[in-house]
Formats: sequence, C-alpha cells, structure tokens
Amino acid sequence: MGVDVVARTIAGISITTSFIFGWRLQEVSYGQNNHQSEISSLRAELDALKRKISMPLEQTNTSRKLEDSPFSCTEDGWCAASDRHRFLFPMGVVIGAKKKDCQYGTATLSVDAGDYFGEGRNCPSGAGSVTFGKYNLAGGDGATVTGGQSNAANEDASTVAGGNTNSANYWYSSVFGGNHNSANGVSSSVSGGEF
Repeated sequence: MGVDVVARTIAGISITTSFIFGWRLQEVSYGQNNHQSEISSLRAELDALKRKISMPLEQTNTSRKLEDSPFSCTEDGWCAASDRHRFLFPMGVVIGAKKKDCQYGTATLSVDAGDYFGEGRNCPSGAGSVTFGKYNLAGGDGATVTGGQSNAANEDASTVAGGNTNSANYWYSSVFGGNHNSANGVSSSVSGGEF
C-alpha cells in the first residue's frame, strides 16, 4: 500500500505540473502572438511611410509646376510678377540680409544690404515697422526708419527719415535728418542739423 500511495502522489504531482507548465506555455505563446501581431502592424506602417517618402514630387499635393508660377523669369536672372497677382506676406519681408539677433515683428519690411560679412544690420522689431538703410532699428509698432545709418525709431508711430545716429524716442515723434538728433517728446520733431 505504501508504494501505491507514493506512485499515486508522484502521478498527481506529475499531472499537476504538466497542467501548470502547459498553461504557462500557452500564456507565453499567446503573448508572443500578440507581440508578433504588433510587430507586423508596425512593419506595415513603416513600409507605408517609406513609400510616401520615396514618392516622386509629381505625385505630392504640395508641388507646383513652373508654368503655374506667378513669376516670369528671363535667362539673365530677373524675374517679374504678372500684373494679375497680389502677394500677401503676413509675417513680413526681408530684402537682402537677415539680422541674426533681431526679433522681427509681424507685417514688417526690411531692406538690408548687410555688412561686409553678409550679416544683416537693420531690425524692424515693432509690428508693422519698416527699416531701410543700415544699422537702423524700428522698435515701436508702426515705426519707420527710411534711410541713413544707426538711427532708431523707438516708440509707436515714430519715424526717422535719414541721417546718422538719430532717434525718435516718444510716440508720434519724428527726426528728418542730420546727425545725433533726438525727438524726446510726444509728437515732437527735429528737422535736421546736428545735436
């Protein structure tokens, strides 16, 4: 009877172990199938993305044919817009060189020949501001510096027309030229001269 009990116990343990091992093996297999399914899905997405990236330009919606351009260009490098188009630049336009450390305002215009190294020197940082010339700053909204060098229109609706090292420092103030002049009151103006 002792051998029979031992044999039954070993058989019971063996069956239980087989059942547990089979159940865990089934769980691992099921988990592996899920991972395989996820991997297959990711591979399909990657293949689709690769096809999109390698798609010729003619098949993309963002490309445009040269014939559709509003510009006509000559062989000597000049291009002109047709008289049928207007152009809208909400952020602004820089003609020439861009100043690296300028925080350009919105709807700005800058004509900047740059320095000897090709770096821009004008900065229209106010919204709707304009700079021409060199080393000029239009810091107020609607401020303009239309020429000269090292001039600053520092407040809203201020203007410096030209000259050297002139500044319009209050709202609606203007300096029309000269050297080292400052308009330092609201709606003040300096017509020119020096200091």
